[in-house]
Amino acid sequence: MSWALWAAGYSDAAVARINRSLDRADAIGHPHTQAYACYYASIVYALRREASIAVRYAERCHELSVAHGFGHWRSLSFLVQGICTSLLDPDSEALDAVQTGLESLRLRGYQMGITALYVLQCEALLQRHQFAPTNATIAEALETVRRTGEQLFEAELYRLQAEAHLGELGLADPNRAHSILANAITIAGRQGAKLLELRAATSLARLWCEQGQPSEARELLAPIRGWFTEGFDTADLIEAKALLQGLV
Repeated sequence: MSWALWAAGYSDAAVARINRSLDRADAIGHPHTQAYACYYASIVYALRREASIAVRYAERCHELSVAHGFGHWRSLSFLVQGICTSLLDPDSEALDAVQTGLESLRLRGYQMGITALYVLQCEALLQRHQFAPTNATIAEALETVRRTGEQLFEAELYRLQAEAHLGELGLADPNRAHSILANAITIAGRQGAKLLELRAATSLARLWCEQGQPSEARELLAPIRGWFTEGFDTADLIEAKALLQGLV
């Protein structure tokens, strides 16, 4: 539920929900339940772009998993640790092991929730300007979406695809990026995924600003940003607000 609340635009409610889960797991004192909750918490905070908090929960999940032999959570938490470490320090080599780990999961047939890991990996790859690996990861992720019907992060995958395209080509071919971002906005709107709609709209508004179309950018972004009632201290809303203020 915390993942769904985050995607729906309720970032603070997502944190409250995952904290209830963590408190309950600790009250029970059941190691597997604690590892389970810590893994989901690590993803929630990573999605909120709070990698320093996310990595702490991933580390706790990993410690519990090693101590009690939870191979599944050990593998997943190792990946989140690697991704978040790279997000915090782009010069870290931690991301290099993530691709191998994800490929191992795929070969073992693991599917549930794996698109969240693809999304976070792509964020780290884009931060390092590794556009070809980003595109390869997105292709695998979108194939997973088609194969499994796990659509929670579909809009975000298309947004990341557009960002990778722009990173490779600059503004040499902005029409393709525009089309991809418009598709991401449509998907997110249809799903009621307001946070993902905001991200895609922010990317498209920035593109329009760079093309000298500030009025179009404001017309697109302002009503979506204005919908939110919480999460104002998160990176996504701060970024959207700063972009809008620059359009005055």
